[in-house]
Amino acid sequence: MKKAFFSIMSMALIATLGLFVTSCEDPVPAPTVDISYIVDGYDVDFTATVTDASTFAWTFGDGLASTEQNPSHTYAGAGTYTVTCTVTGEGGTESATVDITIDAAPVTLVIEASVDGYDVTFTATAEGAESFAWDFGDSETSSEQNPVHTYVQSGTYTVSCTASSADASDTQSTDVTIEPSPSEMLTGGPAMADGKTWVMDPLSQIGIFHTDEDMTLQEYLPAGIIGLLGAPEEYEDEFTFKHDGTYSHDVKNDSVIANTIFAMLNGLEFKALGDDAVVLAPFTPVAATFTFDPELDMTLEVVPDEDVEESVETTWTGHNGVLEILDGEFAGVLDGTRKYLVYEISADKMVLGIFISAVTEGSKLGMPSHILEITFVPKASE
Repeated sequence: MKKAFFSIMSMALIATLGLFVTSCEDPVPAPTVDISYIVDGYDVDFTATVTDASTFAWTFGDGLASTEQNPSHTYAGAGTYTVTCTVTGEGGTESATVDITIDAAPVTLVIEASVDGYDVTFTATAEGAESFAWDFGDSETSSEQNPVHTYVQSGTYTVSCTASSADASDTQSTDVTIEPSPSEMLTGGPAMADGKTWVMDPLSQIGIFHTDEDMTLQEYLPAGIIGLLGAPEEYEDEFTFKHDGTYSHDVKNDSVIANTIFAMLNGLEFKALGDDAVVLAPFTPVAATFTFDPELDMTLEVVPDEDVEESVETTWTGHNGVLEILDGEFAGVLDGTRKYLVYEISADKMVLGIFISAVTEGSKLGMPSHILEITFVPKASE
């Protein structure tokens, strides 16, 4: 009996000691987490400083996540994002949350323009840009980064370009100057729908040259000579060139100038509308066209000296092209070739070499023997 009692007491003592030992063990600590980060543009490096954690779950506030302890993340755009890191350990789960702000990356734009006649090559250099919007200053636009644009009229145009990203943009502008071509100086270009009208300049001399290759000067007639000879209306003749290649002119005094020059070349005593000049043949203007090639040289068969039985093909170079009027029309003086050597042309002055003939007989009758240097100016606005 005593022996059984002792066994029961021993077992109770052992159980009590077991409970005591168990109650003295340390509890498992809960994990802790702290978030730090470094922002570089749209890139962010995250660091989780933890204790007693073995797994990590990040959410970056833009729908993306990571299970790394110290992840790097790239945001797609600017904004404020709520970032959460949840850690788990034997002692449980803990979370930390921070709000981070991603500023918009700036767009820096530089534009350049290279002009070649009416064609301009534009270049846009832009860091971070995704799209481009050009305004060429003539109501035309482009969305290309480096467009080539052709202007149709001379002038100075203010060109602007806006380069944009998802979050930012930059706009720059520059002035582009288009110089008028010889053809535009002649016609006024598309901006002058009714064309550009020229008249002979009464303040300029008329030069008379031989048709040899060197264009030897014979003489200069004084300024206003046609008016002095009684036909001032000749200076009011209007010669109109249009951008579309059509031509017209308004004759004021039945081409008296052609008869005047003819009489002078042949030593005739000129009297306005008199019998000593060649018989007047009133000219009726017709609808006509013209061509103008600023690069073309003039080549004609001419009588270069006083020997009216000899002719030679001559080419004149180094001028400003050849103007030809078709359909029987003429400019300035009724001549035989309807081709004019362009000595000079600008927006406010044109000097033409007009080929006329003083050959009145023989096999070379009517062949060019002289060149008239006549100056034209734009008709004054009324």
